[in-house]
Amino acid sequence: MKWTHFFAAALLLSFVLTGCSKEAKIGKKLAGTWDVTSLTEDGVETIGSLLTSFEMYFGDYNAKDSKGDYKFTAVAFGSSAVENGTYSLDSAGEEVTFTSDAGDVTTYMLTLNGDDLELEGTVDGFKYIIQAKRK
Repeated sequence: MKWTHFFAAALLLSFVLTGCSKEAKIGKKLAGTWDVTSLTEDGVETIGSLLTSFEMYFGDYNAKDSKGDYKFTAVAFGSSAVENGTYSLDSAGEEVTFTSDAGDVTTYMLTLNGDDLELEGTVDGFKYIIQAKRK
């Protein structure tokens, strides 16, 4: 009888561990603050020339709502600009879609490797590549 309980518990645990979607796992890893180390627009670096700094904050990802909050802060020439909104992930955790509070929607390919983040996408005909490190 004890073995039956053990196997039932092990089976339940395996469902719990494998039941978490890839999207939720990536959302959990994405949460936090990231310092952008490189932001290129059509191959031209903007950090250090147009922007002094750029920070991205990703709030906790809610798998039930399939979204989380974000805040981007860019500093240029002593002045800062902030964009707030929500983000969502595709089911594979390979794309992130940002919806700003102003209603603008952009989608980027997402690569997350430990404390390194890369976003790549095209916005208004310009190709952007954003590389960041966890703060």
